[in-house]
Amino acid sequence: MRLVLPGRRTDLDDDAPLRVAPGGLDEPVHDAPAVLEAVARGVPALTLTDFGVSRALINEVFVDSGLEGDAVDLVEGRFGNVRPEWLHDNHFHSPAEDDWADRAEELMVLRDAGALTVRPAARRSGGGALRRAWERKNALGAADRTAIGVVALVLGTPVRTVKRVLRRLRRVVLRPGASDAALVLPPRAQRDAVGAGSGGTGRTA
Repeated sequence: MRLVLPGRRTDLDDDAPLRVAPGGLDEPVHDAPAVLEAVARGVPALTLTDFGVSRALINEVFVDSGLEGDAVDLVEGRFGNVRPEWLHDNHFHSPAEDDWADRAEELMVLRDAGALTVRPAARRSGGGALRRAWERKNALGAADRTAIGVVALVLGTPVRTVKRVLRRLRRVVLRPGASDAALVLPPRAQRDAVGAGSGGTGRTA
């Protein structure tokens, strides 16, 4: 699946704020980031890692893609070729492998038959019924007219405000990026990949 924004596609209604279009990432997507456009067309590309690799920099997804490099690579015109295994793992697979709809149908059949294994929630939040009422009130707004929803809103709003203030204070006290330190990788260069005999295209003309 891909998200398509209006304004750059002539086949969309002008008043449509957002469209979800079916298809793999290897299909033409004029509103995708340039690097994905290049990858989809087999054009060598480069993702800069001069400041490292981390979640905060939103470049973790390109780790081991073969596209990582630095400003020196950019200036010298040294771009990378994406690795086939990265393509497959990041939705640039063959349309023949698009089996998610069939698998979803099978799971729904199992669900209706009561044959699905009940799994524990991946994330549990404290608060019990009051927390659920809070989430329901936030989702439905005025449409939620339950008494417990009002109680949850009255109690939960100041709690959320305090949590936000504490979170901001924590960001000020801690060194920026300290919480993501474990996720940061050092900068990578295409010339290193070329020296190792894989990855980059070498210097272009």
